Amino acid sequence: MSCSVSLPIAAGILRWRSARLSRQGCEVVLSALRLVQATVRHPGSTSKLRTQRPTLVGREFGHVAMLQSNVQGLPKPLEAAAPSNAAIAWDDIWQGLRQSWLWGALAMQDVKLRYRGSMIGPFWITLSMAIMVGAMGAIYAKLFDQDIASYLPFLTAGIIIWSFISGQINEGCATFTSMQGLIQSVPLPYSVHAYRQVARNFIVLAHNLVILPPVMLFFHIGPTWRLVEVVPALVLLAINSVWIAMLFGIVGARFRDVPQIVQAFVTIAFFVTPIFWPPTQLGRWQGLAELSPLFAAVDIFRSPIMGQAVASYSWSIMLGVTVIGWSVTFLLFSRFYSRIAYWV
Repeated sequence: MSCSVSLPIAAGILRWRSARLSRQGCEVVLSALRLVQATVRHPGSTSKLRTQRPTLVGREFGHVAMLQSNVQGLPKPLEAAAPSNAAIAWDDIWQGLRQSWLWGALAMQDVKLRYRGSMIGPFWITLSMAIMVGAMGAIYAKLFDQDIASYLPFLTAGIIIWSFISGQINEGCATFTSMQGLIQSVPLPYSVHAYRQVARNFIVLAHNLVILPPVMLFFHIGPTWRLVEVVPALVLLAINSVWIAMLFGIVGARFRDVPQIVQAFVTIAFFVTPIFWPPTQLGRWQGLAELSPLFAAVDIFRSPIMGQAVASYSWSIMLGVTVIGWSVTFLLFSRFYSRIAYWV
């Protein structure tokens, strides 16, 4: 663009900005532009202009320099500080929790789609659990020389809560990888997928709990005041389930061999944890088995249902696991928050 065109444009811009620029500043800039235009049109007159108007030119450019120094002296606008990784992670967890309507509906939809087209729908969960408990109860009561009237309720409560815990651990490894398309296309908090998985497993747990009251009534085991301890037990299990889903989801997204390793560990843990066999069978080693976090998770749910006292360290172990698990999960979640979308 030539100087003959740039001068009117600059003049128009200055008139448009006249509300913000002083009159003296506008005149100084326009004078400088006229001087440059004259220099381009008449190159030979540059020295003449310098000799004829040294005072004027010096005054004009002096005003420009003065304006620049005044602008530089003004305080710069405060820039908003970038949120820390911990703040981003905490906001994700909180915003995900607030969207309970979303992950609750998605969890219910997952269960419906799994049994879509079947005659009894999700109650296949209840039926399969009842068949497994009945078969195991008849066999292991004889193997462990236990009274069927006390052993079958013990086994039923243990298997029901273990299926919830093991399902949460195994599915936790695929918390983010199973939602790859959703994560990479819809801007949702990552924690929504963890809450969705926990809610889905609680729906399955609710279907399995249907068989527990008939078993208790059949063997004349009535409710006691200890039954109220089931409520805080379920709350504590839900809190732990969220960090399990997030922690195993992050590690499983980064290392794809983790799901197979975790599944093998859970299978072994089922046999070495007092779930289908009473811890008294270990004799003097009973205390060692009761220190297992998996046994503590089962015990705080099963013992109140059976009307028995919870083991000495079960609540303490579960509270410790909750604090440690959430601390480690929050550190990893805040550290690798921005990489999850790439890992899946």
